[in-house]
Amino acid sequence: MNKLFTPFAAAVVAALCLTAASTPSSGIRITVTLGPTCPVERAGMVCERPYAAAIAISTESGTRLKTVRTSSNGHMCLTLQPGTYVLTPLARNPASPYPHARPVTVSVKPRSFTDVKIQYDTGIR
Repeated sequence: MNKLFTPFAAAVVAALCLTAASTPSSGIRITVTLGPTCPVERAGMVCERPYAAAIAISTESGTRLKTVRTSSNGHMCLTLQPGTYVLTPLARNPASPYPHARPVTVSVKPRSFTDVKIQYDTGIR
């Protein structure tokens, strides 16, 4: 399990989602990280960190619904109707190949929040 997305962190994000909505609903809880942040990872080292990022939310058919931004700790909670969505991480600088992340397809079920982890690649090898 990723050390940055511990059960405690998941509980905190879940609590934020529940307090953001007056009634239980559905949606996604996004955690974004940036890594690797070290050229050589050794035992006990964490070579990724939370990352504030812009994420485009689209329907499965490609209609863009909105663009959201995670907080500085890489978290975002978003209420969505049940269905399938594509989350497209946006580049801070489109002229630069890094950092970048791949789109993620996520299924939202009624009355539940789906956890989504997006990792931006720094290009460090």
